[in-house]
Amino acid sequence: MFSLKNLVAFSLLFVVGVPAVFSAEGEKPATEASAKQEMKMLPLDGIPQTWLQGTPVAMWEKDKVYIFEFWATWCGPCLAAIPHLEAIHEKISKEKIPAQIIGVNVYDHTPPEKLKKFLTARETPPTYTIAVDTKKQAETKWLKPLNVSGIPFALAVKNGEILWKGHPSQLSTDFVKEMAAGTFIPGVTLDPKAREETEARNRFRKITALFSSGKAEEAETELQKYIADERISTPQKISLLEYPCRRALVAGDFRKMNALLRRKAEAFPQDFRNQRAVAYFILETDDIPAQERDLALAEECLKRAEQIVSQKGSSFQKTSTLAMLAEVAAARGDNAAECEMRRRAWEATPEAGWLAKLEKKLEDPQMRELYRALESGEQNVPADFSVQKKEVPAPIISAETIPLKASTSPEAAKMLAFLKSLKWVQGTAPESLPENGVVFIDFWFPPEPGPHNSMIERKPALWIDEKLAGEKTAAVLVVALERSPGRAKKALTFPRHLTPHPVGVMPDNSEARETLKKFGIKDFPASLALRDGKILWFGTAQDMPEWLAREATKPDYDPVASAEKRAKEQAAFKEAAEQLSEAAKLSRARKTDEATALLEKIRPDLEKFPPLDMRASEMLLAEPYAKKDFATIGRICKEMIEKYPNLGYIAERQMKLLGSSRELQSANLPVVALACRSIIANGTPHEEAYWRILSTIYEELGDMKNAIYAAFAARNASQEYQNFQNTIVPAGK
Repeated sequence: MFSLKNLVAFSLLFVVGVPAVFSAEGEKPATEASAKQEMKMLPLDGIPQTWLQGTPVAMWEKDKVYIFEFWATWCGPCLAAIPHLEAIHEKISKEKIPAQIIGVNVYDHTPPEKLKKFLTARETPPTYTIAVDTKKQAETKWLKPLNVSGIPFALAVKNGEILWKGHPSQLSTDFVKEMAAGTFIPGVTLDPKAREETEARNRFRKITALFSSGKAEEAETELQKYIADERISTPQKISLLEYPCRRALVAGDFRKMNALLRRKAEAFPQDFRNQRAVAYFILETDDIPAQERDLALAEECLKRAEQIVSQKGSSFQKTSTLAMLAEVAAARGDNAAECEMRRRAWEATPEAGWLAKLEKKLEDPQMRELYRALESGEQNVPADFSVQKKEVPAPIISAETIPLKASTSPEAAKMLAFLKSLKWVQGTAPESLPENGVVFIDFWFPPEPGPHNSMIERKPALWIDEKLAGEKTAAVLVVALERSPGRAKKALTFPRHLTPHPVGVMPDNSEARETLKKFGIKDFPASLALRDGKILWFGTAQDMPEWLAREATKPDYDPVASAEKRAKEQAAFKEAAEQLSEAAKLSRARKTDEATALLEKIRPDLEKFPPLDMRASEMLLAEPYAKKDFATIGRICKEMIEKYPNLGYIAERQMKLLGSSRELQSANLPVVALACRSIIANGTPHEEAYWRILSTIYEELGDMKNAIYAAFAARNASQEYQNFQNTIVPAGK
């Protein structure tokens, strides 16, 4: 039996966290007196003015405790804190503690109406008060003065006085009770571990701030104390040791950078992640010239890493280490060594392991012959067995000039003047903006130097290209916000940032941002859609309606009708989400029949919005789950996959549901297989893993022929196998 839990997407290479340590050397524990001196008043003008649910706060009620927790939809730790805060809210409400929890959405680009739907669709929708910092009052009046540099962040206020601030996970019901009762003493009754984390956070930031301000000697002294402190965890020490490496990289001092990387590697020689991280830094950082890469150090680190994981390491650890050793050999031009490492990397993969296991299970001579023919290359996996993948449109060719009459509108003149004021490092500024023609502008941040995460850093105008899907009647421009001299131009030379579109550069400073505010741009990332020089849409390109991109490029585009259409869609979504929320309330109140009846009634409206429909289908699964009615669960999951064949995330969700128990999986193997094929068809970076799961399903169903085909499809989709195959040819020349 396969396990869906074994399908692991990624392992983070670098963890920059906050160390849990004791007080810094020479510091004294906080006392009641010192704590009171540090407390500040929280001004009322920072209270948000947009409220989604719960009782809005206008003034501080006497002796009532207000706990503000700041979050965003894109912040994973913030979302993870919601159930914890909800549990506290339920307890203090039940016990009638004079306290109120308020979740404040900040740093977000999601409109309030969408936030409501987002929260409603969560597995544990919060019932505590939710506000949105739409006018940035909380950000400017509270967070900035408190030097808050990240979220989630929470603070407790009583009679306008800040009693406590920190991570929401540190909060507890007893903690809130103490604050309400007046027995709480900041810095003393706070959980010791939480206090240590707060002190450590400040210490960590102090050292990085010293490096940033050029006080290298003082920073180095503090860093050495930090590393020598046995009470600090190894991962946190490693995180801090990388900081000066990056500083040297930015300064272009590669000799110093390599020396610092060696220090980092030798400080913790038995830590696998540290050894692999140093090698990854050397091999994968685009900003390091080839001649400056310390390949010897990278090889040393990888040899240590290989030794560490040789006995107990995971398949991913072994495979990735061997693959990186192959990269070292390739960089040196040692084809034979590269080929050997590629072979070993492939053999360490789960796909290779499954193929070997499957071969041993084959008893039928015909199946053994089929396996041999596929293995030798005499036969290929049949084309009709492979799924038809969803076509990904190629990047469009940017139309720098469109055969349309030049616009003479005041808006076009202002925008054109802005574009011509930029420094163009790729292509040129447009000579004019077309009348009734469309121009898309993507504002892009070139990434900082250092190892990158390709799942986070986006290619310039990528989302716009995806939405246009090959449409060539619109021009696409990129405006890069420059963080350091020449960074944008250099970043555009890296393969992951190649774009066919013209790229202009503007400095990322307050003056530039004030200019952008005149165009309605206040938050980033951001994109604009212009027609006749006028902004017809702005926001995150990922959220741009696909129909808007299609219709806006038509000669007969009607902006009024477009606005009406968008308004109707938003209203329909809001109404559907509210109905779904009502059904969820009935379900939580154990009024199952009423909830089911309402869901069936509103299902046609929900089907217009797949995420809401998916949530509704999961609510319908509550009763079958309770009764262990596996057949009904499988039927509902199958219906969802077939209803939305082009939405891979729907199929992924059904797989997760079916994988929640071994019995449920076994009862619905054909549905799991259908989900796998849907995910592969829609495109996934883990195709080989899904083919391997398919092979295990077919094997359990007794369909050995398809089990063999799927196993070899997994092999063919494996990047390690392809890398191995690609090194064989030149080695034999």
